[in-house]
Amino acid sequence: MLLNIKLLVILLFVLISCTKNDDTEIKLDQFEFEDIIVHNGIERSYTIHFPPSYNGVDKLPLVMALHGGGKGNGKDMLDKNHFDEVGDAENYISLFPNGVFSDWADGRGVTDSERAGIDDVSFLNTLIDTLLEKYQIDAKRLYVCGASNGGMMTQRLACELPQKFAAFGSIISSMSDVVYDYCNPQEPVAMLIMNGTDDTFVPYNGGPLGSLTDGGTVTGTEKTILFWQDNNNCSNSNLSNTDLPDIDDTDNSTVTVFDYSGCIGTSEILLYRINNGGHIIPGYESIFNPVPLVGHINHDIDAAEEIWKFFKKHHK
Repeated sequence: MLLNIKLLVILLFVLISCTKNDDTEIKLDQFEFEDIIVHNGIERSYTIHFPPSYNGVDKLPLVMALHGGGKGNGKDMLDKNHFDEVGDAENYISLFPNGVFSDWADGRGVTDSERAGIDDVSFLNTLIDTLLEKYQIDAKRLYVCGASNGGMMTQRLACELPQKFAAFGSIISSMSDVVYDYCNPQEPVAMLIMNGTDDTFVPYNGGPLGSLTDGGTVTGTEKTILFWQDNNNCSNSNLSNTDLPDIDDTDNSTVTVFDYSGCIGTSEILLYRINNGGHIIPGYESIFNPVPLVGHINHDIDAAEEIWKFFKKHHK
């Protein structure tokens, strides 16, 4: 009898040891949840959203979307900008990390995160690596985009981690002057930029950021484009531009797309110029338009849809 009890205990121990940790599995009724990792001794939070097609076997692409500064957070980026909805339809995982002080250490040297010595390049790199180990994610189809402060962070990632991501999307932002001075990716970068010409926070033509921001200066849209053109060895002869249909004629804005092709390999640069657009993501859900202080929201396009059209053409 004692021998049988010992055998039963051993059997139970083996079964428990072989069972996967619940943290590595996705419950069928839990396709979106918040979680944390500890990085440099600090708990860092994020929200992750899985499409219904996720089965824990097939590897899916991942799109990481970085919120803006001020009082920005990942949940607002998720709720107001449709990256999760597009992911459900197009079968990608969407990720929404949070900055420590609701901002990112984007390289300008002026955000609360940078003043506190937060290393967001390392954090975001570590977060991606953690999720690659935990879930079925295709390491050759990792993408990152961001808005405003999050867009400047995206530009910094393109400079410092170009090997990590297959494509980048920078919205209502351009490269900061500080990052511009040291940026040297040493490989082609697929870059989409989506900026409003009437942005009073991050000026389209560059210079100091608006009085309601945390400061610093940016190179401007055209100079940022020229930087990536030079980096990717793009041919000016292949530049094309297209005026998109003015679907919503009440939003006081239109969209012109500039396609810089003829670049090294499959790299390309795409500029969505939001004519008369303000400092707000196209397609953003708001009861006001224009939004006080921020400007006109363009509703001719949805940023998440356009960014995914660009992203899905690229892989490592």
